[in-house]
Amino acid sequence: MNMSNRRRRRRKTAKGMSTVQVFNRSGTPLTAEFWPRRESDAGVAVNTSTALEYAPLYYAVQKIAGHIGIIDLELKRRLSGGQVVDTARGELRVRELVLECPNELMTAVTWKELSGWQSILQGNGRTAIIRQGTSVSELIPMPAERTRTVIVRREQNEWLPEKWHYSTTQNGGMIWVPDGDCHHVMNLSRDGLVGLSLVDLARNSLGGGLAAGQYANKTYKNNAVPSLILEAPEGVFSDDSEAQDFIDNFNRFHSGSDNASKVGMLRHGIKANPYAMSGRDAQFIENRKFAREEAALWTSVESMLGVESSVSYNSLQQRNQAYMQNGLLKWLVKWKQESDRKLLSERERQAGYFFKWNVKKSLRGRPRSVMSRTKSPEELAYNRKKNRGSRRACRRRIRRTTSTIRTRPRAGHSRPEIAPATIHPHGCVR
Repeated sequence: MNMSNRRRRRRKTAKGMSTVQVFNRSGTPLTAEFWPRRESDAGVAVNTSTALEYAPLYYAVQKIAGHIGIIDLELKRRLSGGQVVDTARGELRVRELVLECPNELMTAVTWKELSGWQSILQGNGRTAIIRQGTSVSELIPMPAERTRTVIVRREQNEWLPEKWHYSTTQNGGMIWVPDGDCHHVMNLSRDGLVGLSLVDLARNSLGGGLAAGQYANKTYKNNAVPSLILEAPEGVFSDDSEAQDFIDNFNRFHSGSDNASKVGMLRHGIKANPYAMSGRDAQFIENRKFAREEAALWTSVESMLGVESSVSYNSLQQRNQAYMQNGLLKWLVKWKQESDRKLLSERERQAGYFFKWNVKKSLRGRPRSVMSRTKSPEELAYNRKKNRGSRRACRRRIRRTTSTIRTRPRAGHSRPEIAPATIHPHGCVR
């Protein structure tokens, strides 16, 4: 292979490892996070910190990452007969790590939410896997802003590239983690090695939304437009202080919810001119709404607060199902496949262990509401009709039994002994 046009850099790895060569096709590390931070076309610099300040994007990211955090990633086992059973506590150490506490500093919900928003917003969510032998003992998130992904070729094995992740420490050191010991969840990727950063892809869209917010804030601060303008003829007020006192008194008697619908009076030819919204202001509001729709498109979130979508759903169940299929399902599948491949050994996978998201548990509610979500209207109508018929038959049986017990014996015959009636839980007498 001709590599004369590729820049090579030699790095010293951890103790006991040989010198490696780190490069890619363009001579820079293979990661979207090395792209230069540039301004958007609107003139606003966009990075991870400023992107989270944009409310529509923050809503979409925290919605998906929050659901990744609260849904339980359970460890299951498929037996030889095909039956799937839950694993017991202590059966495998990795079960407690993904369900309760991956490390000493955070819970499982915090870890999944952190790695989730890193993979959505920055393109890559990485977690270092600490092992004791073949079993996983700890999961430590790697800081996305200081972690890179590279392709490594060893000198003694030039034709077998390896994927490594390295993180830069605060004192300038480097921590190298092989891909087999790194739980790596990627966003959309160009080469299958690293994910693309949403901040870089949506830079102009986010910059336009942030610029619109900054414009609105500066307008309200420096050039606020009043709702009412008082026009006074020349000579009504002797100086500015007298005019200011009149405006203060007018605001005191007519501002606030307590003074709503009160009748006012203007003298000396003073006129009140209400300020109407101009076409430019109305267009500015529409642009703010369109920015929310753009954030929903970038994150594949079906519905967003404040956006009147043209797509309508017959029920909340259909709305949640559309969000699950288009926005959340792909991330759950990526997490499951990466967890099966990295957190379980080959022997454990052959023994039938696998991870599965418990989505139904996160959608639990009242029994009546759950039944209404899982059954069709035809099934519900049939069940109501069937229950009414059962209750009607029970009432008829009670009336027949009661009339038989109260019947008088005929002349010359003794009253038969009647065994005590048994009351059925539904009210029927047996």
